[in-house]
Amino acid sequence: MHDAVVAMDEVDQAFAEALARAATSHRSGRVRAAFVVAPVLGRAFLPSTLQAITIPVEIVAAASTTP
Repeated sequence: MHDAVVAMDEVDQAFAEALARAATSHRSGRVRAAFVVAPVLGRAFLPSTLQAITIPVEIVAAASTTP
């Protein structure tokens, strides 16, 4: 797991609880594709977790968020 995610898990109770539920499926039959722009925890996505997604997904993020 990414170091920043581990650090947040240690100091933020709400984040720790959400992380504990991360393996739970949130799949809805209503969603047929996703377009995600600049996900806050983009670096937390691992290839193994992305492989479990069965719908088309486009993730767009900038190389840097500073001008």
